[in-house]
Order: sequence, then C-alpha cells, then structure tokens
Amino acid sequence: MWHLYKNRTFGSILMVAGTTIGAGMLALPLKTAAGGLIPSIILFILCFAFMLYTVVLLLEANLMMPSPSSNIISMAGERLGRGAQAIAWVFFLLLLYSVAAAYMSAGGSLITVVIQDIFNVDIPQYPGMFLFAIIFGVVVFFGTSVTEHINRILLIGMIICFIALIYDMVPHLDTSTYHEGDPILLLPAITVIILSFTSHVMLPSIREYLGSNHKKIILALLLGSAIPLFFYIAWEVIILGLFPLYGDLGMINIAKGAHPVASMVNILQDNFGLLLIATIIGAFSFCALVTSFLAVNLSLRDFLADGLKVEKSPLGRLYLSVFAIIPPLIYALLFPKGYIVALEFAGAFVAVLYCLLPAAMVYQGRYIAQVHAPFITPGGKIGLWLVGLVAIGIIITEIVTY
Repeated sequence: MWHLYKNRTFGSILMVAGTTIGAGMLALPLKTAAGGLIPSIILFILCFAFMLYTVVLLLEANLMMPSPSSNIISMAGERLGRGAQAIAWVFFLLLLYSVAAAYMSAGGSLITVVIQDIFNVDIPQYPGMFLFAIIFGVVVFFGTSVTEHINRILLIGMIICFIALIYDMVPHLDTSTYHEGDPILLLPAITVIILSFTSHVMLPSIREYLGSNHKKIILALLLGSAIPLFFYIAWEVIILGLFPLYGDLGMINIAKGAHPVASMVNILQDNFGLLLIATIIGAFSFCALVTSFLAVNLSLRDFLADGLKVEKSPLGRLYLSVFAIIPPLIYALLFPKGYIVALEFAGAFVAVLYCLLPAAMVYQGRYIAQVHAPFITPGGKIGLWLVGLVAIGIIITEIVTY
C-alpha cells in the first residue's frame, strides 16, 4: 500500500482528479437542479467523454514540443504563431484567475462559517478569503512535490467524508425530487459542466513529473478524469435528494445567493436539523476546493514562469506566487457574488483554450508541419473538426443563455 502511495503515476492520477473536483463540482447541483437528475447525469457523461478527448489532443500537441515544461503559450506560439500565442495568454489568465477567484470565494465562505460557529460571532467574508488564499498559496510556493503530497492527503479526506456522507444521508433522501425539472433548462449549465471536467491545466506539470512517458500520462488522464465523473453523479444524487427544487430553501433560490456552498451547509444545519450531514458536506466541500485551488495555483505559477521566463528560484517562486494569488483575491473581494458567474465564463474560456486551440495545434502539427508525436489521438481530421464545432457551440450557448 505504501509503495502505491509513493508511486508517481498514482500520484498523478490523484492530481488530475484533484484538479477536476473542486468549485465546479460544488456548483453542478446549483446549475443543473432545474434540469432534473437523469438528464443531468447523461450530460455529465457526454461532457466527460468530450473533455477526455480534448485533453488527449492537448497531450499530443504537448509531446510535439521538446521541453516537458512547455505550456500552452509556447505550444500555441510554436504551432500557430504570435496571434494564437496572444490568445493563449489572455484566455489562460482569464480562465485561471476566474476559477481561482471562485475557489477563494467559496473556500473563504466556508472558513468564515467555521469561525462564526466556533467563536459565535458574526464577521464578514473577506477574512476567510484572505486566510484561504495565503495558507494554500504558501503550499504551492514549495513546488509540485509538496503540493502533490498535500493533495493526496486531502483526496483521502474527501473519500472518507464521501463514504460517511453516503452512509448518513440515505435515510434523509427524498427521491420524489429526482423527477422534477425540465431538460431544456440544462443549457446554461453546459459551460460549468465542461469546466468541471477540465484537468488540462495540469498537463505540462504532469508530463514533467512523469518524465514524458506518454503511456503513464494517458493512464493518469483517463483514470484521473473517471474519478470525478463518479463523484459528480453521486454528489448530484445526494444534493438533489436532500434539497427541494423550489421554495425559499430550494436549490433554485440557493443558487441566486452570494455564497451558495456555505448556504447549503447552513440550511442543512439550521433549517433541516442535519448537523452531522452539514458538517460532513462542509468538510468534503472544503477538501474539494483546496485540491482544485492547489492545482490551479500550481498551473498558474508554471504558466507565468514559462511565459515570463522566470526561473523557479526561491525569489522567482515568490514573485510568481504573488502574481498568481493577488489578482484573483482582489476579484473575489470586490465581487463576492461572482462565484457562479466566474465559473460560467471560465467554461467559455475552456472552450477556446482547451478545445479550439488543441484541435488547431494538432491539425497544424500533423498535417502541415508533419511533426509526429509518440502517439496519435484517434479520430483523424473528422475528430478535430468535430471538436472545433462543439467548442463553437459551447461558446454560442454561453452567449445566448447568459
């Protein structure tokens, strides 16, 4: 067991899973409840398959680059030119900053709830956001190895909480709520679901960590993406069974609040009297937020190091950490109600950055520059064109439904 725990492939699987499971997961029931349980699960599976295909495409494009640390800036510049490189810069920063801000907002709200419960005081949200950003930003400062070990501990904590949650919540589920909803109302949720299956930001770090062994990387991507699919479906069943769809305590009303994750915990505790379940959901949510925040912050740091050509010396890591933490923290403080909005727009950024660009880069590398990666993603030109069309459809859906 200890040998497995120390295995780098196993650690990479957990890093992919930890990157994916986070604020997106916590937002899924809030965005999909109005569409019904079964239609939501079907949409989860379709988005999982699509995003797994795009991350393998990104791996093929990444392996065309000689340097294991090549990020999407270098890849876009090499394959598609300066224009695409500028697009990669803008959309990557928008994506990572918006997601990090959402994590800080949700994680900070949970810390605030704990402080309020322990000291029986009413305090604003911003101290919790500061604590969340600083504590876990320091963890990332020490690099991939330390982050990975912390990530493993938190994922084990998530699994323990999840098992306890399933055991305790079964008597309290109301299955009648599973038949409510209208599938057409799932359209606005597509971008959040797409975001919830995005592990692409970790690819350069994982390639470097696994020594460019593409078989191990693909295994880590496949299993690391399948774990969140299981969690998302189970989480959807739990939350939609605990909360009604309509009313003051319903999912639709909760989703309109500034801090919906903390609101769910408070409602379970104060209105439904489910203190133990509320505590477990709070602990599970916090672990999910931290694992994703660590991965996003690490990816942002590596991206800035690659794009700005900053060496990862102690002083260089300090500069990178400041630029990775301060902008999203400012956004989270100035726009405390931006949790769901940040995730919605992040999904549209993903469609450009990790769907359109990988398809274009692979097309240029395979069929124009004739650069051969160690493996070729199945699907040929048809697969690349389909990815592009679906990505454009996702962007149009976000614009139309916003």
